[in-house]
Amino acid sequence: MKKRHFFCQLQMVTLIALLSFSFIATTQAEQTLDIVTHNLKLNLIPSAKTISVIDELELGFRPETVTIPISISSLKISIQGVAISYQRESGTDNSNNSVQTIRPLYPSKDQLKNGSVKISYLFAPKDEDYNSGGMGHNNISNEISATISSVGVYLAPLSAWYPMVGEDFARFNIELRLPAAWSSMTSGNLKHSVLDPTRGDKIEVWENLDPTEPIHLIANNFKIKEEFYRGVLLQTYFHPELAEHSDSYLTKLREYLDIYVGYFGVYPYQKFAVVSNFFSTGYGMAGYTLLDKNIIPYHFIVDTSLGHELLHNYWGNSVYVDWKRGNWCEGLTVFQADYLYEEIKGAKQAMEYRLNSLRQYQNSVTISNVFPVRQFVSRFNSSSRAIGYGKVMMIFHMLKQEIGTIAFDDSLKELALNRRYLNNSWEDLQAIFERHHGDSLNYFFQQWIERTENLKLTASLENAPAGKVKLRIKQHTAKPFTATIPLQLTYSSGANSTIKVKISQKNQLFQVPTDGKVTQVVIDPYFNLMRDLTDGENPSTLSRFWGGQQFRYVTTFPTSKMLQAALTKAQEAHQSGADPSETIFASTTELAQLKLDRNILLVVDQHQLATPLLQKLLIQSRQFTVRDGKVIIKSSGQEFELDKHSALLALNYQGEQVTLLLSPTQEAAATVLGKLPHYGKYSFLIFNLEGRKQAGGIWSIVR
Repeated sequence: MKKRHFFCQLQMVTLIALLSFSFIATTQAEQTLDIVTHNLKLNLIPSAKTISVIDELELGFRPETVTIPISISSLKISIQGVAISYQRESGTDNSNNSVQTIRPLYPSKDQLKNGSVKISYLFAPKDEDYNSGGMGHNNISNEISATISSVGVYLAPLSAWYPMVGEDFARFNIELRLPAAWSSMTSGNLKHSVLDPTRGDKIEVWENLDPTEPIHLIANNFKIKEEFYRGVLLQTYFHPELAEHSDSYLTKLREYLDIYVGYFGVYPYQKFAVVSNFFSTGYGMAGYTLLDKNIIPYHFIVDTSLGHELLHNYWGNSVYVDWKRGNWCEGLTVFQADYLYEEIKGAKQAMEYRLNSLRQYQNSVTISNVFPVRQFVSRFNSSSRAIGYGKVMMIFHMLKQEIGTIAFDDSLKELALNRRYLNNSWEDLQAIFERHHGDSLNYFFQQWIERTENLKLTASLENAPAGKVKLRIKQHTAKPFTATIPLQLTYSSGANSTIKVKISQKNQLFQVPTDGKVTQVVIDPYFNLMRDLTDGENPSTLSRFWGGQQFRYVTTFPTSKMLQAALTKAQEAHQSGADPSETIFASTTELAQLKLDRNILLVVDQHQLATPLLQKLLIQSRQFTVRDGKVIIKSSGQEFELDKHSALLALNYQGEQVTLLLSPTQEAAATVLGKLPHYGKYSFLIFNLEGRKQAGGIWSIVR
């Protein structure tokens, strides 16, 4: 799961539309609006599916309007202890919890001064299906706005569960009553948690003195484990059945703190908690992350996603994003988390990560769905993810190469320490990088943030005098880029060397001294540039199948509810904007007449491989073969018996992506189909009959 940062995404995107924020400031001088302080007294009753809210707002102005939920009762408003009436301005009602805008009717200013507005109501969220959705190929979590039940409590800013007065940032003091066996989580610091023997419930007091974006409230029956490390309170709030995983999470959090406190010198908050949720989420908020309890046991969460969410407490949760001018924080977090962890493993792993990012981009971003980085706000499908996460990660990688490690690192340290609690745009980042670089970077940011193209290059050798080589570099974009291009030269002796040239024109000739005859030149051999890949660098993979716009699912197995359900689940994983796919249960005759005119997934009974169409596909494949009841991966020589395995094999047939799923039974095929949304980078996958992955890989690069 590659999680998005959810104030880099869901809440802020929706709140901008719903709440009409009063300002989006971009400099410290502009961000002088009085900070609202919410003094909240809450009584949470999960068994009754309600929460009573009393909010005494401290603010230096009279709010003209207030946003609150629709599903409330007993609404009261007072100012300086005097009850006032209100009128409803607007409201929407839909299948989810929705909000309304009310306008308090204040007495004249002569009678009452500004401030001390008190609002109270009983909130009973409408039931929302938190079990629908979940994580798919695009890694988009199921999203709801509010739910209160005996299973758990989740209140998001989207529901306006506490009164909102148009503030971007606020401070919070919260006194919360909740069941004695439960605990709560929100941004800020827990001052104390005590049982009330007279009422048999618990009181928890939270304080958040830092200006923060709108907050969530989470509550459940958690088992808590915590420790202090490097001045930070590390915590796990896990469902009791997950308590055994606390130690591995705390151990890994110490490692991540070593990285980021070592880099930045300080962590922006007093705590970081990992909280298990009762439905599908992968959210990162100020001081904690909220993860689906079903994925807590997975190793990849601890090894990658956990550090990603911790880093979001710098990028997005304390150093805010200027949403109107583009979201940079997801790509920067990927660069300093997911990608960094591969760099730590070694140069080969880092190169493979860059290559995979380029492949994901090329396989999912087309002329019909491309947009410039400037317009990225949040991911909503695989193409937007490839732009806002993958491309932006590569932009920061290229920038680091362009200005050098020292200037790059110093720039990020300044951003983390001096731009905290401020909205930051690409322009703000550019100014910081230029200051540490000592020169203008306008060319770099303009071409990578504003344009939709990537580098598209070819190189050729021309006759040159002895001891020299002439290289012609051509750019195949409407407007040339300015970039530093690494080139690998191969000599007649078989030796290699790498040089760099600076390009700024569509057609440039370079003459370089050499120690021998150059027989081949390869552009960007280690994939350090955001560029178009050649066909040999981008072999068929599942991501190329997922990235298409037209799909057809064909199976030679008989029609069954089980297989139809599995096919439907796989189809639902396609990115939004794709044409509706069709499913064909094909006889041998119908299969022979099938047109391969779009991306196709062929789910084939491996006992029916003699069909002419399948034989045609198998014969043209240079990467694998099927012989004597076995699938053989040519590059590695691995062999798998098809009676005991399902084989998923991606290939390119006359420009169309064809994915073969060879299975011995319907049951085995259905099991694999249910797993497909979680795979993308692979060219081949082998599963046993229980659906466990036995092998997987990507076809070899051909240059």
